[in-house]
Amino acid sequence: MRRQTLYINLLLFIPGFFFMSSAEYNIDDVVSYAQKYWETPNHECGDYIDCTPWSYWGTSYCGYASHGGDCANFVSQCILEGGHKDLNQGDGICRGYPCGREEIGADKLQKCLKTYHGWTDLGIGYMLPPPPEIRPGDVLMYSNEYGTGTHATVVVRVTDGVAYIAAHSSSQYDRIYTYLTDSEHCYYRWLHNPGGSVNDTDNAPPVGRLETVDCQILRGWAQDRNDDQRSIEVQLYIGGQKGSSGAVMVQLTANESRQYLCDLRGYCSLGFSLPTPYSLMDNTEHVIYAYGLDTRDSSAVLLNGCPATITCVPEIPDGVKRTIVSVQSRKELWHFDDFQDRIPVNDSMLNSIKEGPDWEERPQLVKTDGDSLWILDKGFLRHVSDSSIKNWRFGSLIPETTWTAEEIASVVKGPSFRARPCIVTGSDSVYYMIDDSLSQVSSSVSDRARRKSITFTSAKPAEEFIICDIKGRIITRFSGNSMSTGSDLNRIRTRGKVGPGVYLVVGKTREKRDVKKWVLEK
Repeated sequence: MRRQTLYINLLLFIPGFFFMSSAEYNIDDVVSYAQKYWETPNHECGDYIDCTPWSYWGTSYCGYASHGGDCANFVSQCILEGGHKDLNQGDGICRGYPCGREEIGADKLQKCLKTYHGWTDLGIGYMLPPPPEIRPGDVLMYSNEYGTGTHATVVVRVTDGVAYIAAHSSSQYDRIYTYLTDSEHCYYRWLHNPGGSVNDTDNAPPVGRLETVDCQILRGWAQDRNDDQRSIEVQLYIGGQKGSSGAVMVQLTANESRQYLCDLRGYCSLGFSLPTPYSLMDNTEHVIYAYGLDTRDSSAVLLNGCPATITCVPEIPDGVKRTIVSVQSRKELWHFDDFQDRIPVNDSMLNSIKEGPDWEERPQLVKTDGDSLWILDKGFLRHVSDSSIKNWRFGSLIPETTWTAEEIASVVKGPSFRARPCIVTGSDSVYYMIDDSLSQVSSSVSDRARRKSITFTSAKPAEEFIICDIKGRIITRFSGNSMSTGSDLNRIRTRGKVGPGVYLVVGKTREKRDVKKWVLEK
């Protein structure tokens, strides 16, 4: 970010007092200090008046809540770190107390800045919008209609005429200026440090916070301060900070809608989340960092709340284990990720899980006319919720067929797809998907329903039988000889209905359209 510097060279004549102020006021330093210390004091928690380098006058961080809020003290520190002249002039209005430089009273701070340091009072009014002169490094005071009960904040950003502030008591950073609207704080007074100008081409770094880190979810928000309603990319580094050896990076987009962000940030869709990777469930402490990527220069800015740590014990969801048939199926067709989806477990734990049918070699997606998404799994239709599509990485996959509501209704339903994939491995390096049992659904289908699902019209022995849906998409394959007895036909029926107009195709592949077809009727 390019430095923004205000040069103040003001000659003031006050009755009984002649004052010349000449100082360099660096806006970037004000904002940087506010961003660094808005959550914690720049103070060792011994005695609240200890100047190490600053005192800390209030809130519970150091146990000094009984001494009042720290708002004016914090604002003083911000502007002084920006190069402002010490606040210790005059007849007690600017006290420089207790460290000889700052003002700890909000009422006295506004009088001090106006009377002795040439700041411009741009007016007070009910929820008064920021005047055009307001820029980062200026001050916003909140009060009641009588101008008492003042609360001090410092402006850290102005975007499209909207100001965002930082404060202590309570701790705030990059909070929209209208965050206080109660009767004691609904009158806004804007104080402006005159001189210089803000270059509109200056780039403000992203802001955000890693809010939740536990064994279920990693969650937070991020925002581009130059474009409030633009979704930015977020990088989660697990196992170390960016650039450290061994750290694993997962990139997300901060575009999830959160109601609380509507008021907090002025825009709702700034959230990001990631189910806690299963690989972290190893009873070992893991450190996590989150960075927002600047949309202008792609620089990575560490978000507040970092670093965070978690320790999770292995917990396998209930269900059956289904063998994933090949590396190609796992990586290229399903796009499973070892880091996010896999739990290494001991063999005793693995052997205790009941085995189910093999996992489908590839995702067979079906879409309805109403945009609902389904998966064909061993002849059953399984619904995929909107919230699970991202976790299963289906967003880039295009359903191969669209079915009508009638076609969907005619197929036996299996359990809905789980919210996210969970894979387990043991010492044999075989990959198993933990899933709901399909046999429970199959046993719930009555014999009458199975008999009605499909009837075989005619057939002749062939090398391979292929069952396709109405769109010609392969459901499953059987050897020709296995179709010669009634018992094997019943085996097909127990797979459930695969939709109206299902065909039994004789041949090795569905691409051989010249082979004879025998209709499987409902």
